[in-house]
Amino acid sequence: MPVSLGRKVHLLLRFVLALLTASAYGMEDSPSLSQYVQSVSPIQNGRPRITYARRQVEDGSLVVGFIEPDSTVETIESQAVVFVALERPDGRVIEIAKSAPFAYYTASGRLLVTDISISSSRRFSVQFNHLGACTSGFEIYRFALVAKLWRVAGRDGNQFHCNPADESSGDTRSEWSGNFVTGRVLAKEYRQNKLVSSTSTQRAFPIFPLSSFVAFEERHGPR
Repeated sequence: MPVSLGRKVHLLLRFVLALLTASAYGMEDSPSLSQYVQSVSPIQNGRPRITYARRQVEDGSLVVGFIEPDSTVETIESQAVVFVALERPDGRVIEIAKSAPFAYYTASGRLLVTDISISSSRRFSVQFNHLGACTSGFEIYRFALVAKLWRVAGRDGNQFHCNPADESSGDTRSEWSGNFVTGRVLAKEYRQNKLVSSTSTQRAFPIFPLSSFVAFEERHGPR
């Protein structure tokens, strides 16, 4: 079946766009994922601990990763990095966005990244679990591409408190959820697994770019 003129023009435009994209990103020099991780890793001593998530997109796989120090060799000066990259079908990687290295101390493994979830090509989240006798809980940072900028879009915090009357860990807890894009904040308090207070407020948050993300800062909600 002959190809129509419109179809030929469409294919030509896609070919030209592919060439321009390759030129803009320096595809001929694009590293593999392992090479890319090595190039952006802030870990100086020992092997880093890396948590990945992938999601299939039109041009390959969207890869979100968190690079942190191994708890056996970390120091109080250890750092971590969050990155977003496109892994092409041929294995080459194009960086989309990343944070600057930020201070990150796992306290001998009592702080862990337990999940990275990519909900779409424009949204992902990173979950941190805190382990401790009276300081356990978890935090989920939500990231989104908004107006062509990857930014911290929200944070959900769940902090457990010690209470002798609790039947299980987490019965007495504080929950906080902030949407940094819409400004909506939800806060709840539980005692012995019973809701004792719940508030919904509106707050103006500044823009938090992914490039300047630092985990566990008070500007992202109560600590």
